[in-house]
Amino acid sequence: MRIIVGSYKLKAVAFLLDELAGFLPGLEFFHQEFAPAADLCDLSRPLGSNRSFPADKLLAALLNQQITTAVYRPEMLPVELPDEIDRFSLPERYLESGSDKLNLAAGGLTLLFRRGDAVMPVIRNLLLPPVIFAGAGIGGIDNVTLGVMNALKDCDVCIYDALIPDGIIDFLAATAEKIFVGKRSGRHYKKQKEINRILLELGKSGKKVVRLKGGDPSVFGRLAEEVKTLQQAGLSFRVLPGITTLNVAAASSGLLPSRRGVNRGFTVSTPRRAGSHTFVPFSEKERQESFNIYYMAANLVPEIVSTMLDDGFSADWPISLIYDAGNWDETVICGTLADIKAKISRPDLRKRPALVMTGAGAAAGYLFQTNAALEKMKIIVCGFDRKSYPPVKRAIENYGGRCMFVDAAAAGGAGEADFLKSAYEAIIFLDTQSRRVFYEKFGPAALSGKFVVAVTLTEDRHLGNPMAEISDEFTDTRHTFTASDVDAAVLSLAGYLSNRKIELKFDSIIRMESCNGG
Repeated sequence: MRIIVGSYKLKAVAFLLDELAGFLPGLEFFHQEFAPAADLCDLSRPLGSNRSFPADKLLAALLNQQITTAVYRPEMLPVELPDEIDRFSLPERYLESGSDKLNLAAGGLTLLFRRGDAVMPVIRNLLLPPVIFAGAGIGGIDNVTLGVMNALKDCDVCIYDALIPDGIIDFLAATAEKIFVGKRSGRHYKKQKEINRILLELGKSGKKVVRLKGGDPSVFGRLAEEVKTLQQAGLSFRVLPGITTLNVAAASSGLLPSRRGVNRGFTVSTPRRAGSHTFVPFSEKERQESFNIYYMAANLVPEIVSTMLDDGFSADWPISLIYDAGNWDETVICGTLADIKAKISRPDLRKRPALVMTGAGAAAGYLFQTNAALEKMKIIVCGFDRKSYPPVKRAIENYGGRCMFVDAAAAGGAGEADFLKSAYEAIIFLDTQSRRVFYEKFGPAALSGKFVVAVTLTEDRHLGNPMAEISDEFTDTRHTFTASDVDAAVLSLAGYLSNRKIELKFDSIIRMESCNGG
């Protein structure tokens, strides 16, 4: 598939195309350079913020579908873009050439593309970091998770709420931008619509963005509204949970939400309905249709279903199970009272812990689609030094994947090969020797049909350079890459999977056109 990249004379574009071709090997990139109009000859000259170019040749070529994307320096962008044009930016750090770190585009680059394009949104989510929704916890900074702490330390921009622990902002780098959008009862520093707009703009900026919420973002945190904004724009995101007020209050007071022989469960709700500012008690309908969560109930689903049907719930009432939540083998099964028993009868689900959820909010339509390149993909990371694992784990998870570390030195012992029972799709080897040990201990079946990425320390910065084979034993793998470091390894894998998404989208477009054409 051909991707035609248009620009005025910009030194950085050739470097950008070289990078894209490296980790999207299934696409062909072509550069079309445009001669600027007379008043655009000096491309290094900053232009006034109120300057627009109605006769912009590059924008006209994009609108006329002569090119796939148009690349600009930020100061050269037309002030107003047509509604049918979308954009995203690549900061300077993405455009450093080789070991000398020569900055090829001071201020970065901005790429424009047509809305509805099947390819560019996938490329955008490969190049841009996800927006991270993070739970700040409640109380002191001791209640902040390690994952949230790392995200704060690494971010460029933090959009934060009012109810966050004292001192948590100190985790931010000195250069990080801080945007306060706090809300208290009846007093909103920023309206929700404005917060959504900020998230959308920053999500396209190429900056590492953390949306920091008090407690846990999924509990009364308007997470659904903000995620929906990014989903509709096709931007990727990630959610990091936090300790909610209920956890802290119960632990510090002894007023436990579940106490054997006293209270078998608890109800959590707001005292108001949406749009109300006074207490509104639950109606009988709300009580019956509330979102219910059952712990330790996976083996009691038949009884739950039978009782709910006897109580008058319709057969299409949603019910879902989440097995091993947050773990390598997390599995989500969504269904209805009519079909859930058949869906969970699979042998691989027996004896696994699960949460059972019932209610309108448990419907499959509410599952997150994070738009990430490695969404839900299972990846083995194998090496001799576990200290190398955390950064590659964070990179994989930022691309939406799940990972497990296999210690090459201990692999093959009792319980060490349990991962072979999982439907993992890729393996990243952190060093040359680990891939040899892995093959010797687990045999060709452990690699057959998988994506394999081997990290080989090299000065070659051409990411994702495909190899025909690493060795004769690996010829049955689906695709084999070498990479210069762990970031490049994850990017190679994410790039290949993004390429596969593009091929599927393009194939569906071709088939649709064929059908429409008779």
